[in-house]
Amino acid sequence: MNNNQKTVKLKFNSKIIDQLGTDMYQHPVAAIAELISNAWDADAENVEITYPTENITEPSAEIIIKDDGLGMSFEDFQDKYLNVGYNRRGNQVNATTPKGRKIMGRKGLGKFAGFGIASLIEIESISAVTGEHFIFKMDLEEFQAHDEDGTGFDFTEKEWPVEIYESSNPQKCSSHGTTIKLKKLTLSQNIRTDFPQSMSRRFILHNQNDNFQITINSKPLPEDDTFNLIRYDFPSDYTAEEKEGLNIKIEDSYAVEELDGHPFKWRIAFTTTPAKKELNGISIFASNKIAQNPFFFNLTGNISAQHALAYLVGQIRADFVDSFPKDMIGPERQRINWSRQEVNSFMLWGQAKIRELTDLWKKRRTKAKQEIIENKINKFGERLDQLQPTERVS
Repeated sequence: MNNNQKTVKLKFNSKIIDQLGTDMYQHPVAAIAELISNAWDADAENVEITYPTENITEPSAEIIIKDDGLGMSFEDFQDKYLNVGYNRRGNQVNATTPKGRKIMGRKGLGKFAGFGIASLIEIESISAVTGEHFIFKMDLEEFQAHDEDGTGFDFTEKEWPVEIYESSNPQKCSSHGTTIKLKKLTLSQNIRTDFPQSMSRRFILHNQNDNFQITINSKPLPEDDTFNLIRYDFPSDYTAEEKEGLNIKIEDSYAVEELDGHPFKWRIAFTTTPAKKELNGISIFASNKIAQNPFFFNLTGNISAQHALAYLVGQIRADFVDSFPKDMIGPERQRINWSRQEVNSFMLWGQAKIRELTDLWKKRRTKAKQEIIENKINKFGERLDQLQPTERVS
């Protein structure tokens, strides 16, 4: 046989599950956020998250994510959901769901997110199209049990049983949806009380879409608290003179701009006291979901008021970051690959904007201090005027 005609077989080792699940999603917020994204892409209108607030280390403890989305037929489950790396968008980076939603999923890895906090994932789904109903369990311990020599096994060729399968039934179509149960939890402590607030910072969709509601232990997801306790808020607090030449318009407290032909929105503010650590910096959202955790555009110097960074919070809504042919967002969706040429001008814009606004912060703080001093002097002068001439001298 001619060497040019030889073929090789690419195999996926079982240890990839550790790398795509347990290693990347070690926090409940990150893991569950991926499952919420799947519900959004399934055109769900309601997502219910339930978890125990105490005794989460008990063997019976479980976390449940239930949605009323379109569900999956068995064929979809096999060919798409269980297809590692399956891209729902295909070649259309701006693909939408049947309801017209911009699809969040792109990497095809979120299905393993649950393994970051649990070793058993139970999936139950009823298809809105076929009425098929099935329950399937992915047990990390089962995967590992087949890895006798510690090198992993080729799970692409391994068949796994389905717990329950009921064929097409039109009467069940109306009960469509998917329920994910995370069992055999690997968390060492109870989920933090600020979990709902932390989850609200991962998305902007629940604040803008009346047809997508998230509840956590039967309570609505709270409003994002990024812009609480604000002292200076831009672009709203720009003076007319400061806005000259900026070429922006303001919509709902956000500035609307274009960069290299790509529209985006931003809002950057300074808090009255140093910002919370988890809010300090500028978050970037793409396709309604966090793409970059709060940061300062990798700015390390040349700031006239370095101290201002401790008070800085902000959000940028830049869908274009998630619309390039090459994926710019890290697998865990907490960072953008800023080494890519496609986002270089965005990085430079962010650095320039931070320098501009911290300079304005410094000027406003200086002016405010001067006004306080002048106010004290004026009050002292008023008191002095009320004294008798002989008392003023003394």
